[in-house]
Amino acid sequence: MTEPGAIAAELRAVCPDEVVEEMDWDVCELMSGSLIDDDLRSTHTDVLVRTRWRGIDAYVFVLAEHQSSPDKLMPFRILEYIVGIWRRYLNDNGGAGLPAVIPIVVFCDPRGLRWNAPTDIADMIDLPPRMRPLLEPHLPRMRLLLDDLNAVDLPALRARNLPVKALVMQWALKTVPGNEYLGQDLREIFAELRELHDGVRGDADWMQLLAYLRSKGRTHEKELIPVARELGPRALESLMTTADMLRAEGEARGEVRWRAASLLEQLSEKFGQVSDQNRKIVLAADTEKLQVWSRRVLSAQTVSEVLDEEPRAHDGQKDCNGPV
Repeated sequence: MTEPGAIAAELRAVCPDEVVEEMDWDVCELMSGSLIDDDLRSTHTDVLVRTRWRGIDAYVFVLAEHQSSPDKLMPFRILEYIVGIWRRYLNDNGGAGLPAVIPIVVFCDPRGLRWNAPTDIADMIDLPPRMRPLLEPHLPRMRLLLDDLNAVDLPALRARNLPVKALVMQWALKTVPGNEYLGQDLREIFAELRELHDGVRGDADWMQLLAYLRSKGRTHEKELIPVARELGPRALESLMTTADMLRAEGEARGEVRWRAASLLEQLSEKFGQVSDQNRKIVLAADTEKLQVWSRRVLSAQTVSEVLDEEPRAHDGQKDCNGPV
């Protein structure tokens, strides 16, 4: 969705072609999180693209969010994003005019469920039914453009004329999670797989798809070998490389979990019950930190001395007041 062609094709799928045709995709620019307020940065949306209307000196932003489960607060979240974009835009440009922001939610529940949450901010406002018509002119309105991929089959996806990478990944969102038969199901998009693999970014795009297949699907790598072999030697080599990388990552994650559990046990034995805050710190640490902290336990007098980024010289008094 970060490619202009993919954004344009997605818009054509959910809004009138005339709107899309009025956008100037030659000046399309992928935006960073700089237009999102700091307090929203942790829940920053997936894709924000800026372009212009043809013949009009005005920006239009396309805000795309991917959801794998219905979110009853989605219109409110998107409205927060939009207000953040407007606030930063006004700070940078001044004036009273606001750019158009087109909100898109691409939804695909891995269980095949359909979207059943509000798509308009007005529908979230709690009002007695008899009062809604009276107050309608005074309520904020902002309706999401919802693309429910579970309602779109493969022929319909192909009819969207998406760039091949976007088509394959949208198909993957629908098909891969929990799938034990990807060796068979990949056959239905084999032509697109070949085009993806043989493209300019073939190796990188194929590796990205493989990583998704292996992390979200439940198909053993041996079942994927025939498809990779038909695509060519590079595809087969990439499959085996990805499998080795995922195994190594799994082993590394297992070592981190073991070290974290061991450190928590040490802290508990020496200082008593570990606080939720410190437990989260330990569980989020990497191997290097866990090794350092495990050595500190031997001489530390408080939990803080163990977990400090820069260890302090302890004062010989036990920390009885701070959380453990």
